[in-house]
Amino acid sequence: MVLHSVAAERGKWLSPDKQLVATCVSRNNDGTGSRLVLSTAGSPDVGIMLRENDRWITASWSPDSKFLEVTDGSDGHVTDIFVYRVTQSDVSDSDVDQITFPAFGNIVKSAKASGIHVELWYHTPDIWTYDVRWEFVGWAKDNVSMRLLKHTPGAKDKRVTAILKSPIKSKAPNQTPSHVSHE
Repeated sequence: MVLHSVAAERGKWLSPDKQLVATCVSRNNDGTGSRLVLSTAGSPDVGIMLRENDRWITASWSPDSKFLEVTDGSDGHVTDIFVYRVTQSDVSDSDVDQITFPAFGNIVKSAKASGIHVELWYHTPDIWTYDVRWEFVGWAKDNVSMRLLKHTPGAKDKRVTAILKSPIKSKAPNQTPSHVSHE
């Protein structure tokens, strides 16, 4: 479902241009879990649900408001990162296309709703790998690169630079983006 009502707010990330907002709300009636909804700033209670899980989700906008980084803490031993290219749209209808990852669930590949269009441009390799935690470090000055750290028990942390060149084309789970460099 593309449109979703925003309630029980847990976190809010306003885009630097103040046009869009990503809001994290409780997923479950008991207040646990997370659901991330993207909407036009000031819009009445509707948006695109990008991701939900039983733990926590955070987000970070690129300085130019074109990309939304989503950190998904779906398990205490697993953290993955997804990056969406976000544009404003004149489209009034809604649509969603998802990718399904075994043992992880669905994520939005592309979606549109009133005023917004999103496309998945990056995800960390090997989604939902036990004892691998990815950490978003920050955006590079070029606004199309980001710095990540890969934490694996018993191994040295690995620095990764992801350059956001194009949307993920494949519907196949765990497609490793070709535009990633390991330092």
